Amino acid sequence: MLHVESDNNIFGRANNPWDPTRTTGGSSGGEGGLICSRCSPLGIGSDLGGSIRIPANWCGIYAFKPTPERHSREGSHTASGTRLEAVDSHVKVSLGPMGTCVEDLALTMRTYIS
Repeated sequence: MLHVESDNNIFGRANNPWDPTRTTGGSSGGEGGLICSRCSPLGIGSDLGGSIRIPANWCGIYAFKPTPERHSREGSHTASGTRLEAVDSHVKVSLGPMGTCVEDLALTMRTYIS
C-alpha cells in the first residue's frame, strides 16, 4: 500500500511483462501485470494516490479512477485485512476497473460497479 511498486515477502516483486527489470507499479500493480500479460481480461483496483493509474501507465493497459463515492466499498479490504471503509475516513479511496480496452472499462462501470 502507498508504494510505487508491488512487492511482498512471499512472491517478491511483481515484474513488468514488457521488461522484467522494471516493476508493474504500486498497489494494484499485480493486477496490472496480469491484465497486460493476458492472464486476466479485466480487474478492479483500488486507488488513493495512483494505485490504479500508475500500473495502467507502466503496463500499457487502460484504467479508470471513478469518483471515490461512486459506488460502495463494502466488503473491500486492505492487504493487511483492514476494512477499506475504516482506512479512508479523511482521504477517500476509489475502486475502479482495469482492462485492455476502454470499452471493457465502460462496460464494467455500467454493470459491475454501478
